[in-house]
Amino acid sequence: SYTVAANSSSSPRAGSISVAGQILQIIQDPSSPAQVFDDVPLTHPFVDFLTLMKNYAITSGCTVTSYCPDANTTRGEMAVFIIRGLLGSDSFNYSATPYFTDVAATHPFFKFIQKMKELGITSGCTASTYCPNDPVTRGQMAVFIVRARFGLTAGQTFPAGMAPYFTDVAGTHPFFSFIQKMKELGITSGCTTTTYCPDATTTRGQMGVFIIRGLRTP
Repeated sequence: SYTVAANSSSSPRAGSISVAGQILQIIQDPSSPAQVFDDVPLTHPFVDFLTLMKNYAITSGCTVTSYCPDANTTRGEMAVFIIRGLLGSDSFNYSATPYFTDVAATHPFFKFIQKMKELGITSGCTASTYCPNDPVTRGQMAVFIVRARFGLTAGQTFPAGMAPYFTDVAGTHPFFSFIQKMKELGITSGCTTTTYCPDATTTRGQMGVFIIRGLRTP
């Protein structure tokens, strides 16, 4: 068992418990919750995570008042979420020379995508492009989250369970170790009790959960 003090604020609190190498992520509701997006009611399954996304200034929503939790997350939006979730600020250094031919310096997400490249979190969708408008798959998202969390660059390896946790992600899958680590860190339990759905797109609501659990939970 575990015991924590009551949360007297209006914002949720996130934490984790580690037992024998397996991490259980927990979130504590506030005593006086406040709705921060008009399309994310207090009964929404992701409300705590999306509230934290707003409170941590990782997002201001898809409009002035909405979050659009069921919309797909694009690779451009994901770059913003990851860099803000990782660095906690929009103030950081980045190269003014574009790394990708499809992300000019005038692109609204330019500096975030530049930083993703500089940190080694991504090398693009091709050798010269980033594909900022493409939706992010759950498999790709696992790679980005794990690299960002551990400061890894392309090609670096890390320990992960050898026996597959999900029936649709075999040991030969190109994202196998990243998806295994997502499970071990308690960031995801899959899309069903036995599968991960690596090729499915990631909604903005799901991405909020992954960002908070992956980058902002102690």
